Amino acid sequence: MATSQTLPEPDPTAVSRVPLPRAFTYALLAITAASLSLRIYDLNAESLWMDELVTVESFTLPLRQIVTHSAEMGQPPLENLIGAVLHRFGLTETDGQARLPAVLFGAGGVLLLGWWLGRIGGSAVGLAAAALLAVCPLHVAMSREVRCYTPCFFFILASILSFGYARRRNTLPSWCLFGGCLWCMLMTRWTDPQFITMGIVAFALWTFWRSRRLPDILDRNAETHKLWATVTAVSIAYAAYGPIFGIIFDRSRRGVAAHAEGSMDRMGHLITDGFTAMFSGVSTRTLLQPLDGSPWIPLCAAVLVGVGVCVAFVRAWRPASSELRLFLFTVLPFPFVYALVFATLANATPKPQYLLPMAALVFGAIALAADAVRHRTRGIGRAASWVGFVAVLVAVGAPMARASLDHITTVAKRDWRSVITHLREHSHRSDAYALIASDTVPPSFYPGVYGRARYGLGDTKFFRVNLRTELDELSNAPWTRTDNSVWIIAYTDRMYLGTDQLSAPSDTPLNVKVHEFNGLLLTEIQGEQPASHRLMDGFAMLVDNAKPGGALTAPAVLRGKWLLTHGSKADARNSFDAALRQCRNKTERAILLREYIPPIVLAETD
Repeated sequence: MATSQTLPEPDPTAVSRVPLPRAFTYALLAITAASLSLRIYDLNAESLWMDELVTVESFTLPLRQIVTHSAEMGQPPLENLIGAVLHRFGLTETDGQARLPAVLFGAGGVLLLGWWLGRIGGSAVGLAAAALLAVCPLHVAMSREVRCYTPCFFFILASILSFGYARRRNTLPSWCLFGGCLWCMLMTRWTDPQFITMGIVAFALWTFWRSRRLPDILDRNAETHKLWATVTAVSIAYAAYGPIFGIIFDRSRRGVAAHAEGSMDRMGHLITDGFTAMFSGVSTRTLLQPLDGSPWIPLCAAVLVGVGVCVAFVRAWRPASSELRLFLFTVLPFPFVYALVFATLANATPKPQYLLPMAALVFGAIALAADAVRHRTRGIGRAASWVGFVAVLVAVGAPMARASLDHITTVAKRDWRSVITHLREHSHRSDAYALIASDTVPPSFYPGVYGRARYGLGDTKFFRVNLRTELDELSNAPWTRTDNSVWIIAYTDRMYLGTDQLSAPSDTPLNVKVHEFNGLLLTEIQGEQPASHRLMDGFAMLVDNAKPGGALTAPAVLRGKWLLTHGSKADARNSFDAALRQCRNKTERAILLREYIPPIVLAETD
């Protein structure tokens, strides 16, 4: 009689996967192709806007300078380097061509998310997650900009997938692949990747700790080797990335040292704003267009995400579900830790796209929830369970698809191409040009003339206005002329947050023409007065028509200082009062009074 043998316990350190049929691969490729078509549609219709132009204008720099240039602008240089290489081959001539890498990374993110969730939960889960990400308004919008968000999302998924692959194979090439993907992830953004890396390392430490209970010493040694391989790959990637991180950190150290009040409220607002923008395109900090009657969409999605996370936790403790545990370790803490850190920084202006990696958690959880409902309703009938599964996805995905289509058919960002083209066609070299940026108190950046080189104005000199601008800069020759036109470009929103919009003046003098472009006002002032006088008249017209918080603090302050020597103190005080009305809170008002309004006026005002 044969003696019974005890089967060995499953190895909890291995990263298991669900076998995927060939039909799944074909379906996932079809979804990826559809997402590519959605993102590439009419890609050249909208001009590059200010943040895109900052990136694109670095493509012409020597490769050795791109690294330091991008780091000084606050971001790692991977996207700049990719664009610079393409530029050398003449592949960034049009705005659509410049955006193509972001499109490809966006579609690649759809492919990787579908593949990963398919390995975790099966074909239906993978395809559902990929389909939802394919029509996500926030992801579609970011895939159509020369920005770092979709490359970051792609390499986050690639890093986690390659980490799981390295743990399964445990070979030198597989760990080198993980290290390479991790380094690429670090080179996309200087914030998001740090939290994903923390999740990967936490998972490695947790599995190592669990392996100490395994009876087989070979299994324990294998897990020890995997832990050291993880630490080595992460260390090498960070060593190569370290100098760039140091430059960015040094640039941002003042903001890191400043602590904001109401951090928990800011944290909740950021998570809510990012979550809502993913589903309906509604956001106070993006220019995505809202949908009518859409508030129920994020609410229902939040319920599904909660159910999906619970399903993931239940399934994660099964012996063969270590890849699901990896999913929870890496993507579940991300939005909460990231939002909390940013909420504590006083000068941080977090925007929904910063939380784009949360899409992996959100759509993965929704797919798991829908699949759990399908399994629970099998008793009713196989066809009925599938109908319910598809119905859940359509209820969430259809409004998202509509919001995405609305976005790609609506030009929403600043139309620098049309403004610069208008100046090129209607202005003269002897004209005087000024630029007013949407500013904060204290100033967070110096206004730039975006698109000047790309769209045809070349080295035309602009008088750039913010709170640091000095009056002696008005001594340049064009400002002394009386036979030229004065052109003023004004950003129409405050710090490109989509709030505090500035509308075109309703009542303008006969010698003033206001051209309203998308997101920009171009004002032309003619007359026989010196150009500097007409410039101040233009400032007065714009400021007088601005509502409180309308982002015209700097021109009001500059005009007040000018009036102290070219007008009356009473008029100067009125201009400073207008500047104070543009402040959004008491802190900004106090800084403005302390640092930017002359003490003599301050004393008389008090």
